[in-house]
Amino acid sequence: MEHIADLLLANDLYLLIAVVLALAIVFSIIKKVLKLLLYAVIALAAFVAYVYYTGTPVQEVIEQGTEAVRKAEKEVKENETVQEVKKKAEQELKQ
Repeated sequence: MEHIADLLLANDLYLLIAVVLALAIVFSIIKKVLKLLLYAVIALAAFVAYVYYTGTPVQEVIEQGTEAVRKAEKEVKENETVQEVKKKAEQELKQ
């Protein structure tokens, strides 16, 4: 590690390249975080608009969403089980 640091500090061109790469990485990370933040704000605004226009209590909407997620999770688990049984059956038929 010291060797790399010495090499970078000894040669200005290498140092410049390293700094440019570091700035590009930092800029990329900041850009992704801001994009994620923008999506979160849009989702929050959509949720607030939905609650406002439907007039339903927030707790009820959250419970409906939680129920829908649990139902979807159960369906995915059942589908995974079906896929596992299918794979086992195919393996048994090959033998």
